[in-house]
Amino acid sequence: MSTTNINDSSEQLQILRRQYHSLYPIFKLDLPPSRILLENQSYLISHILDDTHLSRYAPEAGYQKSFWRKVVARLENGLDELMKGDPNSVCSHLLPTIPD
Repeated sequence: MSTTNINDSSEQLQILRRQYHSLYPIFKLDLPPSRILLENQSYLISHILDDTHLSRYAPEAGYQKSFWRKVVARLENGLDELMKGDPNSVCSHLLPTIPD
């Protein structure tokens, strides 16, 4: 993966994080492509779901539910695409995101 792709992925994830914490309207969310979300599940967990610095200011439950529904739908679509292409690649594609 090139540096440009890494920077682009990082920027897209940071935008998503800012949108979440600023209560950006769900229907206007700028979700990164499913590939980026699949490869960065640990970022979603540590910087959005379990962000200790912002946990006191977490969005209300309804917003969180709508946000995660949209993100999970994008993740599921990405997995479906991977399964259609090469089912054996799914595990190897996701292994780097599994914590030790």
